[in-house]
Amino acid sequence: MSKVYFDITDLINWPGNLTGIQRVSFNLAIRLKDEIPDAQFVKYNKYINKIVEANLNEIDYYNNYKNKDDKYKFNHHETFKYKIIQSGVYDLGKRYLPLYLKILIVKIYKIKSFYFKKIINSLKKQSAKNTKEIIFKKNDVYLLTAANDNWNLEGVVAILKEQKKINNIKIVHIIYDLIPIQFSQFFGSNGQFSKRYTNYLFEIIKLSDQLIAISKSVKLNLLDFIKSTKLPNKPINVIRLGDEINPNQNFKFEINDTDEPFILAVGTFEVRKNYLLLYMAYKLAEQEKIKLPKLIIVGKFGWLVENLNYLIKHDYLLEDKIIIKHNVSDEELSQLYKNCLFTVYPSIYEGWGLPIAESLAYGKMCLASSTSSMPEIAGQLIEYFNPYDAAHLLKLLEQYNNEALLRKKELEIKNNYKITTWDKTAKQFYKFVVK
Repeated sequence: MSKVYFDITDLINWPGNLTGIQRVSFNLAIRLKDEIPDAQFVKYNKYINKIVEANLNEIDYYNNYKNKDDKYKFNHHETFKYKIIQSGVYDLGKRYLPLYLKILIVKIYKIKSFYFKKIINSLKKQSAKNTKEIIFKKNDVYLLTAANDNWNLEGVVAILKEQKKINNIKIVHIIYDLIPIQFSQFFGSNGQFSKRYTNYLFEIIKLSDQLIAISKSVKLNLLDFIKSTKLPNKPINVIRLGDEINPNQNFKFEINDTDEPFILAVGTFEVRKNYLLLYMAYKLAEQEKIKLPKLIIVGKFGWLVENLNYLIKHDYLLEDKIIIKHNVSDEELSQLYKNCLFTVYPSIYEGWGLPIAESLAYGKMCLASSTSSMPEIAGQLIEYFNPYDAAHLLKLLEQYNNEALLRKKELEIKNNYKITTWDKTAKQFYKFVVK
């Protein structure tokens, strides 16, 4: 009988709290044994170039998750780099330190990092010798629910290609979006990020027996890619992602930034998420003497936002009007959803748009971009705007800064929005895996 293997490499390597893809992967992983009891977790070990046994306890987030009923110790896991940036020391150093000192600091940091990494890698190579390699058998199933080994074709993909020839293993891969191909300008790196993803997607589609898309929009994008690259057609099924955040219900968190009403925007702080549009809408409001509530943006730092981050933090006309919070826990995020007036999601393009669904699960109105998959989530229950039109967004922000209208929309959401649980998503996914 064939065995199902679930690759959790990405989750093991992921630092801090979960966002987007990792939240999906995690929620599927913790429900694996309920749906397929004899399935096995695995990871790719780059030090020995093998796929080996793994378990959920290797995931930092899981160790907090399974202890949610215990006394919870809140830990932001904020990086030193972000603390330095937020403190203002980074900006001062960048502006006032002489060039030779900047170069010296960078060199010291690189030398220290180089030797530290060598020591860590040596220890990891030693520990890798004690891991148990997976021996695949005929028709085994391999599940890939997140990017593995940074899309390295010489790693997991090469091993899977070999096992496909030897044991005819079945490969099931979730595709979240094709954004690095469609919008390479959102990722910097002179196009290398987009090129690496394109090569990976091409090879993994060739290998896969089944593709799982997270929206109808992604399925259409996949079909276009397959057609344009002359790849063989593959079965593509669509699953709907869960809306739940699963915070610790006993956790009490004081929200220091929210003594007054606020609008919430959730998503990685990067150029594609289009927080520039929100900044421009707030600038227009200030220019036109329109009073808007405080805006709280929740998301870890991502691609190409250094300039926008500087603008927001140093615009004295919007001082304390826009707050950016990084690496927020599920507990704090839950409190922010519960206490916000409504949410806004200005992203230029999405594979799905979890924060829209999460907002509705908390009974909160959402203003969302009208592109890609986002209208699939809630249909006419929410309002949409062109992600390039700051004036239209401002009009909606002003319109929904109205308690009576918000209560009416919240009642409509309560009566008409059907929450999708992660249990339901997992059942959908594993039904496709074992059929």
